[in-house]
Amino acid sequence: MDDFGTWDELDEYEPETFADDREVCPEGRHEFSIQRIRTIYGTDGSERLEITLKHPEARYWPVSASPEVSSKGWRRLAGSLAKALGMSGRALAAAIRDGDLVGRQVVARVWHKEGTTGRVFANVGEFHAAGAEATAPAPVERATAAPGERKPAKRTPKQKAEAASSAVLDDDIPF
Repeated sequence: MDDFGTWDELDEYEPETFADDREVCPEGRHEFSIQRIRTIYGTDGSERLEITLKHPEARYWPVSASPEVSSKGWRRLAGSLAKALGMSGRALAAAIRDGDLVGRQVVARVWHKEGTTGRVFANVGEFHAAGAEATAPAPVERATAAPGERKPAKRTPKQKAEAASSAVLDDDIPF
């Protein structure tokens, strides 16, 4: 007999069965903890940033983002993650390499996309600082100009110079 019991006890072991009834995280802003973040290198020379987020409610599946470093999505996600964590790009890269981000809290905007098999996937749009409003944002209404209306013309260099010179007081000496 050792510290773990007897070998005969293994014959009675029954693996647990899990009824995995988790849901896809709904669209909107949610607060998450970073479960895993790493750089993955493909055999074709590609490089991806893999971010796995855990929702505080256990009923939701983890949400993952894995943009390719050469894509526009990578810049948006990595830039918003750095800003949300209050880091520079170089500090974020060092923290990813050292594994210092696991457990940190962030807010992420989640959006859905249906796959070819009909399965719905939760995707990350961008990150925000923890404590930011973690609810679905209100839809933004864009102002549209009435037909025939035009935006006012931008100031010309002459108008800018005149505005700057009129702001200078008589007793001020510009240098």
